[in-house]
Amino acid sequence: MAKRKAKKTEEGVERFSVLNLKGSAEYRDWLGTLSEESLIPIAVIVRDALAKWAKERGYPSPPKV
Repeated sequence: MAKRKAKKTEEGVERFSVLNLKGSAEYRDWLGTLSEESLIPIAVIVRDALAKWAKERGYPSPPKV
């Protein structure tokens, strides 16, 4: 399979798709509700959760996005 080209942001930084999370309709709705009620985008919730998970287990902090 051919690699997709990265998208460039306004700052000219390349961005890649990192994660595709599969789940049930109920899981999608639950995550959407968390996002709506907290006013935090889903991607930010996932990034924060991954960083916390890594820190709690002694792994390095993630690089800046």
